[in-house]
Amino acid sequence: HTWDLIAGVTQLLDPQTTVTANVGFGHSTGYHADPYRVIQRLAEVAPGVFLPLTTGENRPDVRDKWTALASVNRAYPAANAAAEASYRLYHDSFGTTAHTIEVAWFQKLGGALILRPSLRFYDQTAADFYRLDLNGVTFTPTGIPAPEGPFYSADYRLSAFRSFNYGLKAIWTVNGRWQLDAAIERYEMKGKDNVTSASVYPTAAIITVGAKLSW
Repeated sequence: HTWDLIAGVTQLLDPQTTVTANVGFGHSTGYHADPYRVIQRLAEVAPGVFLPLTTGENRPDVRDKWTALASVNRAYPAANAAAEASYRLYHDSFGTTAHTIEVAWFQKLGGALILRPSLRFYDQTAADFYRLDLNGVTFTPTGIPAPEGPFYSADYRLSAFRSFNYGLKAIWTVNGRWQLDAAIERYEMKGKDNVTSASVYPTAAIITVGAKLSW
C-alpha cells in the first residue's frame, strides 16, 4: 500500500519566465523485496570446505521518501525557442539520497516542427543494507521476508551509482488533431563504490516513436 502527498507553487516572473518549487512525501508498506533477487554467501559444510549458497534478499516492509523540486522555464521569442531546467533532491528511509538535474531546449523550426535536445544527470548513494554478499556477517540470513530484519540486498539498483541520459526528440504537429514524435536517446549507468562489478550496470540506445490524437 502506498500514498503520496505533494505541494508546490508556480510563479510567473515575467511574460517569458516561470519558476516552480514543490515538496513531496510518500509512505509505503508491504512486501518491498524483489522475489527474483538473491544474495550469495559461503557456507562451511566441512572443516575448511565452503560451498556458495544463495538466499532471497530481505528489505524493510516500510519505506518513507522525501522529495524537493525546483524548476525554471524560459521562453526566447527572438530565437523561437524555450528552455527548461530542473533540480530534484530525494531521500528515503532505506538510506538513499539522490540528486537529479535535467535540462532541455525546445527549438521551433517553421510552424510545425520542434526539436528538443535534452540531458539528464542522476546520482545516488547506496541503501544502508546494500552489500555484495553475506560473507563475514554476524547475523543468520532468514531466507524469507522478515520485517524485523536483518536486512540485506545485492540489487545493483540499491548501490551507489550515477547515470546519464541524453538525446534528441522531434515533435511534428501535423494538424490541429494529430501530433507525431520520435526520439533517440543514450542511457549510461556507472557504479561509484569501486566494488560492484561494472558489468551489472546497463547501457542502452533507446528509440521511441509516438502519436497523439486530440478531439
